[in-house]
Amino acid sequence: MIDGSPSLASTIAMCVILIGSVPSTGWSQSEDDASSNVEAREAEMFGRDDESAEHSNSDDQNNEETHSDDQDGEDSETESSDSKGDASRREREASMFGGEASEDSNDEPPPESNLVETSGETEDRIAERLSDQEDTLAIGGTYFGRLQYSIFGEGSPESFPLSQPNILDLYLDGRPTDRLRLFTQGRLTFDPTVRPNERTRLGGTSERIEIALDQLWLKFDIARTLYVTLGRQHVRWGVGRFWFPNDFLRTQRRDPVAIFDERTGADLLRFHLPIPSLNWNVYAVANLNGATSPEEVGGAVRSEFLFGQTEWSLSAAYRKDRPLRLGFDISTGVWRFDLRGAVSVARGVEQAFYRGTFEPETLADPNPLNWRIPEEYSRENEWIPRALAGAEIGIPYGGDDTIFVGGEYFFNDFGYRDADLYPWLIFQDAFRPFYVGRHYGGLYAAMPSPGAWEEGSITASTLANLGDPSFLTRLDIRTTLWNRLQYYVFGSVTYGKRGELNLRVDLPSIPAASGRDTPVDLSDGLTIPALRGNVGMGLQLDY
Repeated sequence: MIDGSPSLASTIAMCVILIGSVPSTGWSQSEDDASSNVEAREAEMFGRDDESAEHSNSDDQNNEETHSDDQDGEDSETESSDSKGDASRREREASMFGGEASEDSNDEPPPESNLVETSGETEDRIAERLSDQEDTLAIGGTYFGRLQYSIFGEGSPESFPLSQPNILDLYLDGRPTDRLRLFTQGRLTFDPTVRPNERTRLGGTSERIEIALDQLWLKFDIARTLYVTLGRQHVRWGVGRFWFPNDFLRTQRRDPVAIFDERTGADLLRFHLPIPSLNWNVYAVANLNGATSPEEVGGAVRSEFLFGQTEWSLSAAYRKDRPLRLGFDISTGVWRFDLRGAVSVARGVEQAFYRGTFEPETLADPNPLNWRIPEEYSRENEWIPRALAGAEIGIPYGGDDTIFVGGEYFFNDFGYRDADLYPWLIFQDAFRPFYVGRHYGGLYAAMPSPGAWEEGSITASTLANLGDPSFLTRLDIRTTLWNRLQYYVFGSVTYGKRGELNLRVDLPSIPAASGRDTPVDLSDGLTIPALRGNVGMGLQLDY
């Protein structure tokens, strides 16, 4: 075991000293910040100029919208122009939702609010680096650490959980010629508060130290027409803020409330064909993750089209023994509103679904016919949909300032209507927060750089499982210290009826009947205390 971490007392003392300042929004996505110092190198490699960058799609620049899958700096040279609503979000994306603005560390530079230095200083430093023609390798990274305290509805405050996860990303960015780029990024995760073999609140496990390969890709072009990226890379498709129904290339779902999106890249061979005359883009992807033979390689395609103020996309993905998935997404600007929507369907889903009731006390009966447990069934031959609808408006106030207000609805036909099934799903390892229900909603209000506070942002958000109903409300505040260090604090509360976001389970010990194997082990019962909220603070440094 590797140790030598600072004591918990010293960590708390450091945070108390800094508590007078304030932090980045809860949806910070520092993955792309790791390579923000070298993005201009990619622009030079593939000939992107300022004018084309200005008109490139906001999804490439923020990776929040339909072009968020784009990792190619050269792509923005021919990307379709923004709708008015998309363009208006470009400068505030990271302030509002932190880092999920870009999952591709080889895409456009993150918005200014996600950088640890002002844009002018960043451009000066990049210009210095580019002036050295012998510099074919850039080295850098991002440190992201936080301290979080969880508050439960029962128990004593001094015994409530405390965690201090730290993430360190290190990258090497090589450019041997102006048409070749090799990028690799590794990740070290360390939490000194984790105990070996300790179970999480929902029964999972976590490691004290983890090392992972986040990205490793080679990029080149064919006749400066077709652009190829091979290797582990960040690609996300969709137009959502909290949910992404068309994110077909990731095996893990994005956590809508995660401060830092810790998902690593996918192993892909990706082709991008821009069509400048039409402002269209076509992508073809071979999914190599876990493929041991050619028949196990998955395939996916996506086409993006711009017509006036409206951009829409078609996506499809298939792999042997995996569902066929089809998707459509659209974004447009109407007056001062930015509107977006998405629909996806899947057929051939092999996961188990459950229906019925769960009455755990019946498991003590020696006759299995008297057990009241959910029935497992298949939906393999059904088309299972997911859908998203969202809107946002900017409201000016106080001269040059604007507050951005938006909302999002997510329909998830993979989810369940009945919250009474949640304990059973936990036993079956099928409980997926923010994806276990059928109807979700999200609201947010964001104030980037309010008033004279140019280096800060304030965001308030509420997410809800509308079927329970249960709610989570969160406040995030961010500021930048010494033009280098991002510092943030946050707090959240959960409330509503007992349900997904206000979860509490208390099942008594129920010994199994003699000679019978029950489908779940309740010999020790099951207790999940109600989580009332979290408070925390953190630091982020790019270098």
